[in-house]
Amino acid sequence: MLSRTPGRIHQYCRGFAAGPLTAWAAAVGGGLLFTGVSWFHGALAATWIGHSDLGWAIGIAVGLLLGSLLRCA
Repeated sequence: MLSRTPGRIHQYCRGFAAGPLTAWAAAVGGGLLFTGVSWFHGALAATWIGHSDLGWAIGIAVGLLLGSLLRCA
């Protein structure tokens, strides 16, 4: 549950949790960049990470990194 108490890890900024939403969108975009399937090829799907099917790992890493950085100040 998100809290309005300042200093908490999960809190709203002026009634909207923009940090987690931004982190989620960037994680999805980062994962899709390395995804290569029959009907969709990301821009970086031809790289080693794309050939190794590690797009999901990129998505998780981007989400965790940005989620920890984009907290309300």
